[in-house]
Amino acid sequence: MAVAEPWSPVDLPNVVMLDGPAQPYRGNVHTELKLVLTEEPYEITRREAVHVVPTGQLIVLHADEAHSGRPLATPSGRWRIICVPPAMVAEAAGGPGVRFDPPVVDDASAAKLFEAVFDLLEDDVPADERRQALVELVAALLPYADGARSGSAPVAIGRLREYLEQHRDRNVALDELAAVVGMSKYRMVRACTVQFGAAPHALHLQLRLDLARDLIRRGVPLADVAVATGFHDQPHLGRTFARAYGQTPAQYRAAWSGAGDTRKLAFGVSERP
Repeated sequence: MAVAEPWSPVDLPNVVMLDGPAQPYRGNVHTELKLVLTEEPYEITRREAVHVVPTGQLIVLHADEAHSGRPLATPSGRWRIICVPPAMVAEAAGGPGVRFDPPVVDDASAAKLFEAVFDLLEDDVPADERRQALVELVAALLPYADGARSGSAPVAIGRLREYLEQHRDRNVALDELAAVVGMSKYRMVRACTVQFGAAPHALHLQLRLDLARDLIRRGVPLADVAVATGFHDQPHLGRTFARAYGQTPAQYRAAWSGAGDTRKLAFGVSERP
């Protein structure tokens, strides 16, 4: 298979991405934080230590240290890569010099979050929303970094979900949310992930989609649903909704219209005369 070419998302020129067949390489050194997810097992060698990475585990390679890699399956399968610039890593961590050893995160939720952010970076949404999601991804990985300290989430994290529910009509920036709950961005993202199983951006997106489904069931025009749930426009709502539920808002509405009265009453929705 041909080697895929890297690219950068619109308005985020310092972020580099790649999606294509996994390749072997030797002695690679980079200045970014490199995040890799492969469809097939992969092997990473660093400082003479060999790490076999099973399918579904996220590879996290910090900056300025040589490493080599090779696929362990034939054909090699697909890999998806995001290279996060040092400034974004420092923003998420509160400073430079983040290191990951071993370079593997054995956490299915981390891989799932990576895939969601990768898809979002390719989407036609405002740059600040895509940038925020990437910073949150890095922050969610920091507990696996060298020297990370564990700790319980403070009670204030309950305010986070409440605030996100109250502001489902727009994107909420990390700085704004951190000020509301009185925590650093890193601690807030980690606490949110522990408490709710999702980083703030992913949690907020799910809350907005939940509201969208409710409004669709109630017959609200789709353009108005997009505005009420903070999406850039109706096509943006449609793409995000389809990615989450496997059907477009129009298809969901059509399926709901054909549902029985018992199911509708369970959701508190009745037919209008």
